[in-house]
Order: sequence, then C-alpha cells, then structure tokens
Amino acid sequence: MHERDCIDSPVYETDTEGKIRGWFWGYEETYAKKFKCVSVQGMSKMFVQPICGGNTTAKSLMLDRGENMLHDMFGGKNYWDCRRSMVFSHKLIEIANNFRSKFLDSNDIEDNTVMPENWKNHKCNGDATGGPYIAAHVRRKDFLYARQEYVPSIKQVAKVLSEKMKEYNVNKVFIASDGTKDEMEELKSLLPGMIMFKPSKAELNNFKMGGVAIIDQILCSHARYFMGTKESTFSFRIQEEREIMCFPKHTTFNRICADNAKDDCEQPAKWKIVWNSDNEIWE
Repeated sequence: MHERDCIDSPVYETDTEGKIRGWFWGYEETYAKKFKCVSVQGMSKMFVQPICGGNTTAKSLMLDRGENMLHDMFGGKNYWDCRRSMVFSHKLIEIANNFRSKFLDSNDIEDNTVMPENWKNHKCNGDATGGPYIAAHVRRKDFLYARQEYVPSIKQVAKVLSEKMKEYNVNKVFIASDGTKDEMEELKSLLPGMIMFKPSKAELNNFKMGGVAIIDQILCSHARYFMGTKESTFSFRIQEEREIMCFPKHTTFNRICADNAKDDCEQPAKWKIVWNSDNEIWE
C-alpha cells in the first residue's frame, strides 16, 4: 500500500476557498480539507494501522471506493450472518410496501417474499417470484466519465428494458437512478411503463437522501427481474437482498451492456463454476 498520483482523474476539485468538493451523497454543504490517492491490494485490515492507527488528526475520514477493499471474512458464514442481520428500518419497509401495493401490484404473499420478524428464522423454501414488474438501477453522474466504458445511453437502457418487459410479460419497470431530470424524462418518453419513487417533502426531511435510496433498493429487490450497474455498490446491495430473499441468480445478477459492447457483455448470472483438483474456477 502506498500513496501515489491518482490513476484516474480525481472526481474532487478545490474551490476558491480551498475546500475540496465533489459528490458527497448529494449533500452540497459537505466538503473535505485534504485529499490523497492510495493504491492498495489486500484485505481491509491493512488499513487499520496506517490510517486508523493515529497517522491523522482528522475527526472524520472518508474512504472513497472503500467498498473495493475485501472484508477479511468476505463470503464466509460470519460475513453472511452479519449481512443478514442488517435489516432495513420498519418505517422504510412500510413506505416501500405501500408504494409496491399502490403502483406495482406487488405484495409479499403473492410475490413469495414474506420474511420472518427474526432474520435468524428465515430459510429458503423455493425461489422467490417477485412482483409483476422488472427493475433497474441506472447509474449516471460520475459513472458517465469514471466508468464510461460500462455505461449505456438512455436509448440503450430503454431498448434493453423494453425487451425484458416483453420477456417477463410485464408492463411496468421500476427505475432507481441518480440521473438528471432531463435524462429521466427522456427515458420515460421511451418507456411508458416506467415508474420511479418520488419522496414527499416530509419523507425527504425525515429520511434524507440515504433513506430514500434504501426505499429504492427495497423496491428493486422485490422485482421479478433486476438489472444493475457494473461496479456499483448500490446494485451490489440490491443483489445481496435478493439473494437473502431467495431470488434465483438468473433474475438477479444482470446488467445493461454499453452501446458499443456485445449483448453478452459480462453477466454474472451466466457464470458457471468449474471444479478442478486444486481450486474453484469461475468461467
């Protein structure tokens, strides 16, 4: 691990007051005093001593792209026990469920997504079905330049989702996106069945943008079919929720290919495991 020049152009800029600004979850009043790039390969415990062990006088520290650090026990029993125990707030679930019922004709009984009050009592008894709609996380903003090779155009998004709606015989598609108003209006014009969650002023004041994002995740998690954005933490969390609720992988681990990519761009749902005498090999 070492400090170095940034590999990609930083998404942060210094303003006239010397404050470092960028995308801090939509909170415009948030800024940083210092910024540096660090290159690292390894597990998250590598960061404990050099960064959290006293080498800074800062009261707050943000690790952007911190999700790329591997959990020391990632994928193991302890990891999944912890992840499954992270249940969303009942208030957020209630808002999402009311929205599902009113606009998406979806409920847990018919969708086979009923979850017990205690997460420890949940076991998969067959595959979840999901509501009569598909969902997509359409990541825009900084991904348009930081991950431009992965990001499809709005027309491409509409084309792919229209095909999936026909395939799954539904007429509604729920969209979670950080796209601009103009982008979403364009997508709506191409996808008449498009639905988005628009919080009221009271909901936005109570739950902030983070709570609204969770409501979007809940709604995406309950869809009959989901398409995410490559390398997006937001999509990862939705996929984990769908795994926990027992959705099959072919309806969960999918993404929309960029315009200039082949239609069969990397799709985790199509991966298979091949075993040899030494290791587990992904193909």
